[in-house]
Amino acid sequence: MGEVRGKGVFWAVEMVADRTTKEPLDDATMKQIVAEGDKRGLILGVHNNRIHVTPPCVISADEATQGVEILDQVLTAAGC
Repeated sequence: MGEVRGKGVFWAVEMVADRTTKEPLDDATMKQIVAEGDKRGLILGVHNNRIHVTPPCVISADEATQGVEILDQVLTAAGC
């Protein structure tokens, strides 16, 4: 991850290949992240090298925790 930014329930996670140079993560890996999310029931909004985290405003703490845990699994499976 290069940077996490957002406000309220709208966040973006910038995925980079190198934290120092901020080189964007390649398209193939970003597609793998989306596919891994789909397999686990997590719908990820992706634009270029950014993952947009946009849960509903009525999300519970347990649901948010579960979503973060799944995202961690997704990124690990994609080698990030």
